[in-house]
Parts: sequence; structure tokens; C-alpha cells
Amino acid sequence: MLAELAEVGYGGLTMESIAERAGAGKASLYRRWNSKAELVRDTAYALMREPEQLPDTGSLRDDLCVLLGRTAELMAGPLGEALRAVLSEALADRTRLEDLSRGMGREMMREVVLRGVERGEISRDAVTDLRLDVGQAVLRDRLVFRGLRDVDVSEIVDSVLMPVFRSA
Repeated sequence: MLAELAEVGYGGLTMESIAERAGAGKASLYRRWNSKAELVRDTAYALMREPEQLPDTGSLRDDLCVLLGRTAELMAGPLGEALRAVLSEALADRTRLEDLSRGMGREMMREVVLRGVERGEISRDAVTDLRLDVGQAVLRDRLVFRGLRDVDVSEIVDSVLMPVFRSA
């Protein structure tokens, strides 16, 4: 799916072309996904949530830089472009919009930040859903409104996340 997406973009992507490239029938795709939007969403979640991808450098700051950097890198490519298109389509339908968010960004942040708590870098009181959402929210803002080419992950971590997590 990623190769097809890179070649034709989200607008040119079809379930038929994905099935053909995979050497499968499109009915097999439709049994699992109702639309190309669902397939793109699930592909993104699968790529972002591979357990071995959660950083454990021994430093909360460095772990946050790696985690947000990987997310930014993924979102800067063809899959990110497709997700922006899916988001754009979903904005008019609250149910579809809620369906896009599974809270994975928050949960990955939670795992990384709790390691920082265990190492004594920050207080457990600093770990709230709102604080966990901040880094991903800044990335989304850059993605939607500014484009990822201008994102400085270390600036987000140093100027926003570390002060937020240390303020508890």
C-alpha cells in the first residue's frame, strides 16, 4: 500500500490498485476495511505503534525527541500526505473524525513519560492526559497549518514538553 501511495498519492489510490499490487482480490481488502481511508488510517497506526519503536535512551528529553522525530518523519512522507487527506475528508463528519483518533499518540507518550517518572526525572503528578497530548498537538498544528518542513522537534521538547512535565 505504501508503494502505491507514494506513486499515485491519496487521490489516485484505489482499493483495486492496492489489491492488484498485493496480488490479492479486492474483496479480501473490503472484508477488513470499508474504505481506503480506513486502510490508510490502520496502516499509519501499525507503523507508528511497533513496540520496538518506543525509544528508551535513558533520558526523558532524548526519548521525547526520538518519539516526536519518528512521528514527524512518518508524517512528512506519502503516508502523512494521505492522512492529511483523510483528515480533511473527515472534518465534515464528527463520527468519522472521532474514528480517526484512537489515542495512540497519548499512549506512546504515556509509556515514554512513565519511564522518566521511574528514573526520577519528573513527578508522577506531571503525567496527565492533557500534558501527554501537548507534543502530538504541536506536531498536528505544524502538520496541518505550517507543513512539517519547519518542525524543530528538539525545540518542541525543550521549550514546551520538558517545562510542562517539570512543572508539576
